[in-house]
Amino acid sequence: MFALTSILCGCGEEDFLRRSDLVNPQLIYTNLSIDIDWLTKYGDLPTGMTIYTFGKNTGTQYELSADVNTIDLYRNADSYKVMVFSLTPSEYGSLHFEDLDNSQKAAAMLNRYECTDGWNQGTTYQYEPEKIGASVDTLNLTPQMVEKTLCWQLAHKDCHECLEGDTTKAIFKALPISLTKEFTIKIRIKGIKYAKSVVGEISGLADGWMLALGHATKTTGTNRLNEWIANVTTSGDKDGWITKTITTFGLPYGNDVAGNRNDNDNVLKLYFELVDGKTTVSYSYNVGNMIKYSEDGNLILIIDTDISESQPMPNLPEVEQNGNNKGGIDAHVGDWGEGGDVIMPA
Repeated sequence: MFALTSILCGCGEEDFLRRSDLVNPQLIYTNLSIDIDWLTKYGDLPTGMTIYTFGKNTGTQYELSADVNTIDLYRNADSYKVMVFSLTPSEYGSLHFEDLDNSQKAAAMLNRYECTDGWNQGTTYQYEPEKIGASVDTLNLTPQMVEKTLCWQLAHKDCHECLEGDTTKAIFKALPISLTKEFTIKIRIKGIKYAKSVVGEISGLADGWMLALGHATKTTGTNRLNEWIANVTTSGDKDGWITKTITTFGLPYGNDVAGNRNDNDNVLKLYFELVDGKTTVSYSYNVGNMIKYSEDGNLILIIDTDISESQPMPNLPEVEQNGNNKGGIDAHVGDWGEGGDVIMPA
């Protein structure tokens, strides 16, 4: 979306338009102002931004700017794809950027790391993305959107007043959105009082965002799940809930439509150590069709009953507590007290 403002030329509109037929539109530089509205959908002002323009005939150009509200660019007349994203590529730690000079492949991709300890030692996980906002749109710059005047570019000797007075400015308005989504996983646990620690993972989440296309990648990775929040009503409860919220790019492109998913597209795994210090229990669930989108666009997964006979909800066996520990949760994060939320160790 763009608006066009102009200051009239003293040479006369008819003479101006007649001269415009004599030049190659692709040789005309236009004064292009891009105004960026970060607050409406992204919800924050970044400390900098990157802008790429992909010209159909004039190629790829980019600008880095500390002014995140507006930037003036000078581009040839052409058809463009305009891509804006927060900060600069070097400022992200969880992400790297690929093919930024390609109008179809430009992407922000999650970095990965290998787990070096615990039950999942040797597994490769993807990081949670930092906050990032972006927009992509199209813009057509015509020969009439000129910075100085066509008569100046043609060195038209009879039109000197046009040098100072004839300016046409294209104003393009960009509306970046937040690319990241929160994914909340909530699981009911029978025998939660016997849990000393819990760690998990979930597969099948998008491993990046196609910046130039405006959607998540089709490829996926696995996210580690630790530091769960455990909740019981009172300190004597055997049953309770564990909850974990992570930041993601959501489900891969295409799987955001529920009918396109298979159960095994997303596999949730949980690994518990119990309070006796020696018993471990693990569970695996195919949850692709159980993931829902909330009204605000975030994801949620709730397991509060058996999924199937082969996939029962977690039911931890009763074990004797080890040594002087009052309980696994107590020994690591304080008393349950009268209930409430505590962080379970990994």
